[in-house]
Amino acid sequence: MASEAGKAPAIPGRRVLMFPLPFQGHLSPMLQLADVLHARGLRVTLFHAAFNAPDPVAGYRFVPVGAGVPAADLVPTGSDADFVGALLRFNERLQGAFQDSLREVLEEEEGARPACLVLDSNLRGMQVVADRLRRRSATRASSRYKVLPPHLPNKQTVRSTFCIGTVDTQVVLQLFLSRCE
Repeated sequence: MASEAGKAPAIPGRRVLMFPLPFQGHLSPMLQLADVLHARGLRVTLFHAAFNAPDPVAGYRFVPVGAGVPAADLVPTGSDADFVGALLRFNERLQGAFQDSLREVLEEEEGARPACLVLDSNLRGMQVVADRLRRRSATRASSRYKVLPPHLPNKQTVRSTFCIGTVDTQVVLQLFLSRCE
């Protein structure tokens, strides 16, 4: 995680909101992006599913989403786990809770408009909420290129999709900040 000594001064009122998918291979890259942005002076608010909360990080705000939703409803289980079904249930059952949590965070920070909301590309229901509340958003989508090799990015995809872990950190940061201004 970002060290306080190497951290840039906070940009007054600039905060990035993030919501990773709480499954293996999705949470760590989002936290790595949070570290980069935090080191550049942005404050970080991380929304997370209540059943798989990340470890606390000093200087980050963590907001649980869907505390009343049973984890068994959201997590694929068994050797032939229905991952697609779990994603659909996750989006459906947490969409309302995310909307409530996002509204609450936005009201608490009145006048301090977030720079951007960064969502995992699998959280389509949360993108609907962002659109409904007119929040600028970016998508972290590195996993799709591993899952769907025939659909490698073309220039338009690279322009419109945020990818972490596949390109240089400076390029990622520039792309992210251009999407969020």
